[in-house]
Amino acid sequence: MKLILDFDTGIDDAMAIALALGEEDAEVIGITSVFGNAEVEKCVHNASAVLKLLDREDIPVFRGASHKIGANEDYIQEKASGIFHGLNGLGNVELPAGNNISDQDAIDFIIESANKYGEELVLVTTGPLTNAALAIQKDLPAMQKIKGIVSMGGALTVPGNVSPFAEANFWKDSEANNIVFDSGLPIKVIGLDVTLRTLITDTDIAPWLEMSEAAKVFHEIVTYYFKAYANSYEDLTGCALHDPLAVSVALKSDWVTGETFRIKSLYGEQEGRLVQDQVALNRKEEPNVFVALGVDAEGYNKHFLDTIVKAF
Repeated sequence: MKLILDFDTGIDDAMAIALALGEEDAEVIGITSVFGNAEVEKCVHNASAVLKLLDREDIPVFRGASHKIGANEDYIQEKASGIFHGLNGLGNVELPAGNNISDQDAIDFIIESANKYGEELVLVTTGPLTNAALAIQKDLPAMQKIKGIVSMGGALTVPGNVSPFAEANFWKDSEANNIVFDSGLPIKVIGLDVTLRTLITDTDIAPWLEMSEAAKVFHEIVTYYFKAYANSYEDLTGCALHDPLAVSVALKSDWVTGETFRIKSLYGEQEGRLVQDQVALNRKEEPNVFVALGVDAEGYNKHFLDTIVKAF
């Protein structure tokens, strides 16, 4: 399966990149960057740096949206993202970028790839849905050719992580969420309902210290994430595999179970909250989004740990 990774590359995004490179059934054709865990320029740098670290500078990186739809100013990293991902997005571990940052716009690359590969292609998003929404607005017929979008975001049956209602990615651009949800494309939402059950610990990654230099760097980066989780969650041990799970579901859907709903993303005081669209249901409109509600956490965690090391 060909994948475009539409990432706001922070720590779990970096793990997801490595995982995708270790997945035998995945061919990563490009990484499109979006604002989110840090400013978009930092996310571009981080994606390129991770690929360089893993000796995969053959994969291009593209610059995408710097702010949510309708905003007049570029996004600046907010406090919560800095706490979890560091000021640079990679746990304050400084890595050089590679020579693989393209001049082509991310939106144009997504559309070009949709036309070229059609149903061979899945777009995996792990940041705000802004790039996906802009591509849909620019060329819906092209986007309707792809197999679908798998998005890490949202919290339907559990509390949010940036407000009582909303998960961080979907909170950052509610307008983009609704553009994507209403596009008619097959959409799978992999949210906090399942990702907070996929936890790894420092013991799980200890073997990385005995592996390659890349593995040791990843250990340092992920250790920052563990510390952020320990300081923020009293009831969780370890860190969640938010973004890696979305990558794996794009390749093997039965890691999760769920239901298809007619959902929308709210605005204002409940920005980014996912709810059933009662008006659409009253009109007997079809459900539009698959939402993951269950996960084989034990099996998935083992798969993650066995697979990511193939990229090291």
